[in-house]
Amino acid sequence: MKLNPVRLIILIYIAIILLGTLLLSLPVSGDVSLLDAAFTATSATCVTGLIVRDTQKDFTIFGRFVILLLIQIGGMGYMTFATLFFILRRKDIPMFQRFMMKEQWNLLSLSGLRKFIKIVLLTTASFELGGFLILFPRFLKAGYPVHVAAGHALFHAVSAFCNAGFSSFSTNLNGIKDPLIVFPVAFLFISGGLGFIFWQNVRYRKFFYHSRIVLWTTGMLILFPFLLVLFTEWNAGFSNLSPFYRIEYAFFTVVTPRTAGFSVIDLKILNPISQLLLMILMFVGASPGGTGGGIKTTTAFILLSFLFTRLRGRDQVNVLGRRIGKETIERAFTLFLLALLILSVDTLVLGITERALIEERGILPLLFEEFSALGTVGLSLGSSQVPSLSLSHDLTGIGKFVIMLTMLLGRVGPLSLLATVGGRKETFTYPEGKVLVG
Repeated sequence: MKLNPVRLIILIYIAIILLGTLLLSLPVSGDVSLLDAAFTATSATCVTGLIVRDTQKDFTIFGRFVILLLIQIGGMGYMTFATLFFILRRKDIPMFQRFMMKEQWNLLSLSGLRKFIKIVLLTTASFELGGFLILFPRFLKAGYPVHVAAGHALFHAVSAFCNAGFSSFSTNLNGIKDPLIVFPVAFLFISGGLGFIFWQNVRYRKFFYHSRIVLWTTGMLILFPFLLVLFTEWNAGFSNLSPFYRIEYAFFTVVTPRTAGFSVIDLKILNPISQLLLMILMFVGASPGGTGGGIKTTTAFILLSFLFTRLRGRDQVNVLGRRIGKETIERAFTLFLLALLILSVDTLVLGITERALIEERGILPLLFEEFSALGTVGLSLGSSQVPSLSLSHDLTGIGKFVIMLTMLLGRVGPLSLLATVGGRKETFTYPEGKVLVG
């Protein structure tokens, strides 16, 4: 079988996960089983944030460093580091590596790769350093020693910008009300979710069509869910909070499903309507060319634009002064259907392997976990055995493997499945068949 760029990308991801598993299973990393080490390595490399072991208590400083390194590699993309080697040596980037970079970041062309890599590195360093400088004094003020406060600040700055959702606290950010911690973390993962393509446009002050769609869709996916959750939970899940903190928590709750995975509250206290909304937001995810997962904001935008166009009886999808091409629409529908197929198959398998769990808690928590894994989010309705851990902790070995596979597919993208299969173009056309629809 020919090793195309997409297959190689998947294989390298698997290799990084295996290396991470080896490191996390060492005694120097903590007392962790091989399966839990593999799950943690997969979750970190795929910047998801689902946890089956307590990051603060079950891993040593070395173990947490390995997790942070895997998050950084997964968030920036390992090809970024590989390409940096050629840039530093001022050598041309090999063509095969250019194709791999194009596939990894969903770029439209092979031109301008050097500039794009520099944007990735500069953007990542700027946001993570800025996040560290803001969070460090807040953790100091909270009473932590200097070295502990620095560790928490660095861990959360990297994890937030990479949309990983891992926290160096056992309870994640649950119960933290400090606006100068909550809002900077939210700003970091929203910035990472916008995508490096967007920040490249900002850098050169050229807001192309893609960036306009990303900005508009992101704004809508924050505003309307925020109002809905605020209205739904005002006298329910947030009833014990002051008005200011109700607004703060409502905002954080609707932005974190966009592949971030941090939480400031126990999601089990939310109404089922709010939980369903979070699942939809996890399914959509971040924007292309960023650190997040999901079907992407642009895909959701194209699908809704196509639907509204058809409802108005028009053929061409014209939005924001441009026409969206047929190939782009077909790609969006393919991605959407593949994501639904993965969710359906994986949920059916989990329904067989986790019957005891379903009988105890119902299907919603398991479905929530699956959406979170595919969207590389990390939110969870929690373990029944250890509340600070994800529901994945309660799954069987097969169930954990299914979630691991889902996280990997969510990180590399469902469309990568088609690319790995490949196939030749048809040289002939069949007669059209008439099929009744509706």
